[in-house]
Amino acid sequence: MAMYRVIFDFGDIESTVFHQQQEEETNEQEIVDRALQQVIDRGFGFPAEPSIVTVEPCPEWDEDETV
Repeated sequence: MAMYRVIFDFGDIESTVFHQQQEEETNEQEIVDRALQQVIDRGFGFPAEPSIVTVEPCPEWDEDETV
C-alpha cells in the first residue's frame, strides 16, 4: 500500500489531494484519475481550465507508520 500526494496547480490556485493506492506499482495517470474521483465523490470540483499535475510519493502519510 502506498500514499501519494497529487498536486493540481492552476496558477493562482493550488490544491493537494492525498490518495492511498493499494498497489505500489501503478502508472501516474491512474493515480491522478483516482484522486480526481475522490474529489468528485465528495461533491467538490476543480476549475474547468487545464492544470499542471504533480504526483509525489508521500510515505509520511502511510497508515502503517507511527508518529
